[in-house]
Amino acid sequence: MKELHEAGKDAAAVALVKDFHHKLCTLRVLDPACGTGNFLYVSLELLKKLEGEVLEALDALGENAPRFMMEGETVSPRQFYGLEINPRAVAIADLVLWIGYLEWQLRTNGLSSIAEPVLHAYGTIRHQDAISISDCTGIAA
Repeated sequence: MKELHEAGKDAAAVALVKDFHHKLCTLRVLDPACGTGNFLYVSLELLKKLEGEVLEALDALGENAPRFMMEGETVSPRQFYGLEINPRAVAIADLVLWIGYLEWQLRTNGLSSIAEPVLHAYGTIRHQDAISISDCTGIAA
């Protein structure tokens, strides 16, 4: 991106950054023994920080990142998958992801950034034994 910007090819640099952001927002993270979701929470936190750097890069290229909002695309809990055999831990892991996501939104964009409904039932944290999976097609849905 820096090389493109220095060469005066800002449109190409913006396209490159937007493409990276799209890949970031479509990345999937799986923890096959997620427990209460600590790994998934940390992964979400790190991807949101990286997304912040992407928005800063767009801003530096003259793209109004806050208004642009990546055409509605953002790193969110729907990208994080977990399997766990303890049913209580499943519920906790799902909640930990949402709390982490909502805290990030509040810290960076304020209360107005949280849309209704606040929580979505993505079903990405499942009460299931990872070893007994015979068909993984349902996980990536």
